[in-house]
Amino acid sequence: MKITFFICAIYVFFCCPQICFCMNTGSLGLAFDLDKNDYSNIELSLLLNSADKLVNQKCHAISILHTEGLVPHQGIYDESLVAQRDFPDILTLALAWKFTNDRRYLSVANRWIGSWVKIYVPNFDPLDESNFDTFIFACVILGDSLSEENRDMCSKLFYTWANGYLDGKGRRDYPETYKVTSNNNNWESHRVKIVALCSAALNDQALFSKAKMMYINQIEQNFLPDSSTLDYWDRDALHYVTYDLQPLVVACLAAYSMNSDWFDIENLKGIGLRNTLDWLVPYANEEKRHLEFAKTHAKFDLFRKSVGMNGFQGYWEPNTSNELFWMASFLDSKWAGLASRLDEKAPVRIWVRFCKRSQKEHIRN
Repeated sequence: MKITFFICAIYVFFCCPQICFCMNTGSLGLAFDLDKNDYSNIELSLLLNSADKLVNQKCHAISILHTEGLVPHQGIYDESLVAQRDFPDILTLALAWKFTNDRRYLSVANRWIGSWVKIYVPNFDPLDESNFDTFIFACVILGDSLSEENRDMCSKLFYTWANGYLDGKGRRDYPETYKVTSNNNNWESHRVKIVALCSAALNDQALFSKAKMMYINQIEQNFLPDSSTLDYWDRDALHYVTYDLQPLVVACLAAYSMNSDWFDIENLKGIGLRNTLDWLVPYANEEKRHLEFAKTHAKFDLFRKSVGMNGFQGYWEPNTSNELFWMASFLDSKWAGLASRLDEKAPVRIWVRFCKRSQKEHIRN
């Protein structure tokens, strides 16, 4: 169900023409129309049943969240994994509030958001903080329904993230001889996503322009002439192709919300996000297979494989790219059929009708 409500929020957040972003200090507003008559009773009941289960639960806010570089039961990995499950739950509550105006959902969402923004300390590790995307969606969807204190604190947090990542916080220095670093691999894609989301949520054009330059630089350094990615060359794993591309797709959707088209931007080699997604399609269609991590350059991959972590052994599972292609289908509807095939056994999808809409006319600026 996490994917169901996440994709629904993707549409609400980025693709609904009535959306108006504004999360400046003191005003965290969002205006759009959600008509519950557009959805089946089954779809709505799935959402509301999930929200009802959350009303009497406690959130798991922590001041430090860290999973990057760890395996289960190591350090604060387990605690962090439990804590970050709050974010899609907050999103579920936000969507339930928008559909029903039931203040129970709003009250819990407000309380959980307040718990997080009051104690969380950004660490500027993009792999740790990438999962805050659903938290950002929820804050924007709730808009002025949030308490004034929470609106102000969310704005402060989003500015802290955007400016911190832009200023290079959390970056590491590497010898010039290193071909792959956390400044040009999937780490940077997640930085781009976070800055793009924050600038869109804040409706800050100056930050948004800087996010665009980050995106352009990343596709220049990460996309290879054959349309594969630097992460694929380094890790020999389609797992890291999807992990590299998905945040860039979200960044493009954020740009769309700001009336800007990043999706058709190409690097100097003539390769853009559309090309890299097409490169992945034969594997997602099972026309090709790939044995994961067979020639990886990362010792951490071998360690995770040795402890039996899921996804680090055997052949790549195409259905792990379903969320990537669902989101990409909002940018180009040609991938909607593939996304549906990858996700055919999923519960009723609240977002299905959105993927059948006619392809939008691209904005070029």
